[in-house]
Amino acid sequence: MFGEREARLRQAGIAETFAFGALGPKKEQQLTKEVGDFKNKIKTKDDADLLKIINRGSLIERLTARELLKERGQLSIDEIKNTYTMYRKSGARGAASKFITSMELDKLNSIDRKEINRFVDEIDTNKSDTEARRKLARVMAEKGDFRNDKDGLLKAVNLFITESDKMDLINKARKFNIQLVAEAEAALGLVRKYNPNTQQLEKIDDYDKAVAESISGSISRAKIDDILEFTFTKDLLGNPKVSDALKKKFSNSEFLKNFISRASGTQIDALREGKIIEENKQPPTGPTTSGKIQSGETVTSGGIILTPGAQFDIDKEKRQEKEIQSLHEQNMGNVVDLRNKK
Repeated sequence: MFGEREARLRQAGIAETFAFGALGPKKEQQLTKEVGDFKNKIKTKDDADLLKIINRGSLIERLTARELLKERGQLSIDEIKNTYTMYRKSGARGAASKFITSMELDKLNSIDRKEINRFVDEIDTNKSDTEARRKLARVMAEKGDFRNDKDGLLKAVNLFITESDKMDLINKARKFNIQLVAEAEAALGLVRKYNPNTQQLEKIDDYDKAVAESISGSISRAKIDDILEFTFTKDLLGNPKVSDALKKKFSNSEFLKNFISRASGTQIDALREGKIIEENKQPPTGPTTSGKIQSGETVTSGGIILTPGAQFDIDKEKRQEKEIQSLHEQNMGNVVDLRNKK
């Protein structure tokens, strides 16, 4: 008797692939070559003709028709899953992985990407198809598929080995939900804080402190382009850690003025409703005092007069930000990926 999974695959019309054993490298290359050769013979067929082939004929003919339909964006999600399984069950696991990684996953909607990811995770029982799984993880992070799925994000990050690769995925997902990503980053032990005494970035072990540092650090380091991509939800802005960090960021009148000039009405309304930006308050566009500039004072492009002490504090903060950024880059550069080392 067949198990539940085998029964589903039989119903999908691909039961005969169970007859195939695992292919060696040479046999898999031969299968891939035959698919490529047959593709040249039928590439001029229209979609309707190819759809007639995907469930009829030899394995090579069906795989080829599916490859062409995938390239044209005309293969359904169910047939994408069936094709991946056909390759896997025929023993051509490298070809199965390539079938997924060569797809334009970013052009699919979030529901379809999540379904393909779920299916690959189910079929790849020994977790050997790291390339397909990592490609899916990167695209899903970039497109915001993890915005409300912390468990999914944690699972995706753990597909990667080096800290730099893990942080790369974290940073792709950050703009969609700062709070959720901070919680994931803290849970994974990836949050670092600059220690001026040691002049090093040091790991924060306390979870709550790590979450707070991740949020404040993300916002304080963010440039206007980064802030413009943030998704400001009511719940997010209701988080004191987030609101405090944003208020500090927007206390810089020049930054606020530039942000308002580029932000959408929806973003500005959300920030005003969240009490981040004061209602009806516009950033200054000219001198804010009628007094004369005293010796040692400077005027910002936004018309704010800074005393020598205030200018010193700003310069000091900028220097610290540069030092921290430099340390981040050095740390990432010092992470060695040993996966391909003998």
